[in-house]
Amino acid sequence: MVGLRIASIIPLFVGSAFCGLITARQGPGTQGATPLWPISYIALGDSFAAGIGAGHYIDRNNDEVKRCKRFDGSYPWQAKHMFFYLDDEAFNFEACSGDVLAGIDNQVANLGGNRAQAITLSISGNDFNFGDVVRSCIYSLKPLDINKDSDCQRALQGAREKIQDNRIWDSYKAKVNDILQKVAITTRYSGLDWSVLVITGYAKFFGPVSAGDPCSSFRFPLPVPGFQGNLLHPDVRTEMNSLVDMVNRQISSQIVGVNTNLIRFVNIDDHFEGHRFCDRGKTDGANDPDVWFISFDTTLEETEFTPNPNSSLEQGWDAWAQAIPNGGNGVLPGALRRSSVFHPKAAGHLQTAKKVQTTVTNWGNDHGHRPDPSSLSCNPAEAGDLSGLFIAASRPNEAVDVTNVLFKLRDVLCNNACRLPDRMYPQAGTAVSGDNGRCDIYVALEGGSQAYAIRDRSISGDAQAQHCWGTLQKIISDCIKGGAKRGAMSGVDPTPAMYQAGLVKINAFSPNQPQLSQENALEKDLSGFHGVCGNGDGPCDGNGCNGVWYICSEGQYKGTASLLYLLLRLIGSHGSTRSATM
Repeated sequence: MVGLRIASIIPLFVGSAFCGLITARQGPGTQGATPLWPISYIALGDSFAAGIGAGHYIDRNNDEVKRCKRFDGSYPWQAKHMFFYLDDEAFNFEACSGDVLAGIDNQVANLGGNRAQAITLSISGNDFNFGDVVRSCIYSLKPLDINKDSDCQRALQGAREKIQDNRIWDSYKAKVNDILQKVAITTRYSGLDWSVLVITGYAKFFGPVSAGDPCSSFRFPLPVPGFQGNLLHPDVRTEMNSLVDMVNRQISSQIVGVNTNLIRFVNIDDHFEGHRFCDRGKTDGANDPDVWFISFDTTLEETEFTPNPNSSLEQGWDAWAQAIPNGGNGVLPGALRRSSVFHPKAAGHLQTAKKVQTTVTNWGNDHGHRPDPSSLSCNPAEAGDLSGLFIAASRPNEAVDVTNVLFKLRDVLCNNACRLPDRMYPQAGTAVSGDNGRCDIYVALEGGSQAYAIRDRSISGDAQAQHCWGTLQKIISDCIKGGAKRGAMSGVDPTPAMYQAGLVKINAFSPNQPQLSQENALEKDLSGFHGVCGNGDGPCDGNGCNGVWYICSEGQYKGTASLLYLLLRLIGSHGSTRSATM
């Protein structure tokens, strides 16, 4: 039986499949609820950024990851999953446990010139000898309290002096300026700033201190027979908390002051309220989910460890370990546990990640990085008759209106292709590639019109595809709406793509576009017409099959007089049907 394609049975393709696809690719944000920001992120810093001890290594097969102890419970790793438009390849995690300010140079160099919209930095704890304070004031191996207390006071005084040393803060400012120059995106587009540097502070280790509280007679346990940690004197806990406050104040004033427009400070200390050591009558709280710091007794999820020979933090802990006769006879805590103590658990990092996400999002909103960073340009245009449906493809259930034609063009552009949509009659339009991945698609429509869609550069990754879909969605739905109009709008990107679409008079951009022929335009709705195309019985062998295979608008069988012929063909004809590979 001959395969017949009768126009009168072609239903309107309103696009249930389109709707599902559009919704899936748009995701949250294209309706204005979530900003399309950021699409790139770089995390720099020390162990408070690397997340030592919080969860597992992000890649146990990567020696660099293990050397720097980058963990999947860290706030950068958790924050990257909160940035909806961020692709994995657009995230660089360079923070390294044990690094001091001088280590930022290597972290920046490791980026290989990569830049990002969102940059986070947590640094300086090692410059101020926090590790020495913890070893000397919490886990001293000296046998007598008088020696422990003496070492602790020395460590506290040394840390205070360093925090008061302006040379260290000058170095901090220099590193921040270097990050803004080499890591931030300096290109401005439409007056927008394109990068924010979020600097986090540190969290105090101990809850409210009072004389005679439960912690005053408590010692953090050491898994070494015959050894105990220090008594947690109220004045020591108060001083340790005070040192953290001093650092946070300096970062929030001096360092943010380097560039108050591009730098934001995130205070992580306040969300640790109620979750510190010695908080609410608790002491160690090693495995208490309500205590967000790690101690020697905390059971870590990760046990494998690769030391960092260049880390002053680890060198200090190794010296601490070597103070045990015979190396502790194998009973010392593992190197990972030694380096992880007094660092946040994953629960603490999670709250930091949420604050970072909120800070970056709010900064983006304040600086114009919303779903519509530039205003939609929508202009009237001249076009022919746009009423009715068009036959857009070879299958009979794909008759579409003019808006659907534009959505078909969007499907191609946002998949980073440059061609006519699948199954569309190839002579009906043209796709033109240009420099930097530019693509112009033009399709002729019966009635003297054309649909067109343009992107001015190539796109890559889900994030940029998302911007493409959202931007063209807005142009088509909010501007054109099936009428003779044209629209243009930039996407959201460090180097924004410009998208255009419209319904205009055929060859409206002559001579800058390849010329389209009205004879080959997509056909209008053929309701009431009955004909067979390409069977050798009429002039449909020529240009009669305009816009779609199997259907012709001309020939001896046009009109109701052909019904008898069609009936005969349906019963059994020996003709052959023209086919095509699309």
